[in-house]
Amino acid sequence: MLPTYLGGDPPAGPAGSAPPKSSAEDVEATIDGETQFWRVGAYWYDRVPSDQVFGELFMLLEADKRGPKHAVTPLYRRHDDETFSVPENVLLISTMNIADRSLALVDFALRRRFAFITLEPRFGDVAFRKWLTDRKLPESVLHLIIQRLSALNERIGADAQLGPAFRVGHSFFCPRGDDFSGLGADWYREIVHTEIGPLLDEYWYDAPEKARLAKEALLA
Repeated sequence: MLPTYLGGDPPAGPAGSAPPKSSAEDVEATIDGETQFWRVGAYWYDRVPSDQVFGELFMLLEADKRGPKHAVTPLYRRHDDETFSVPENVLLISTMNIADRSLALVDFALRRRFAFITLEPRFGDVAFRKWLTDRKLPESVLHLIIQRLSALNERIGADAQLGPAFRVGHSFFCPRGDDFSGLGADWYREIVHTEIGPLLDEYWYDAPEKARLAKEALLA
């Protein structure tokens, strides 16, 4: 979580009020002698042209380019002597979808500036099961989700045209609310028919037989 907004013109808050700005000096402050880390989140990094969005920041994100001694002069500055740098205790955390067809390869410059962790769908995970059972999802439906989607992801991961990056995630089966006791097999089938099925048709648009068999396995 980012405690306050870092510079610039901050967006309005829920009630129309803007969060307080913080200078680089504020960000580099310490708490009880220990460095306070500030985290900035960026959603789906691969969907934007990084050089245009980040500008000078793209270079300053490198570990050996942090701090005032590596400050640069912004291309669009507010005054002649303005400089810009990134404190060492600012962490940029982002997500990206490498299965997106608009992304052929991950930019090597991007690779050099980040460490990457792969997040995988884990329908059989204890935490996912607990999240659904705590909200009273019927055991029969839970079994359908775990067994059928795990099998589907094995099929997708083994497909030479797709691979692990195209596996289906949990979000299809994370509805709103705290009581899922009224959700039955019809709810599961509706998700397959209207959401997962069309996705599989897109995946195997040139191999419709594969899509048909995968959908039949989900609904068997």
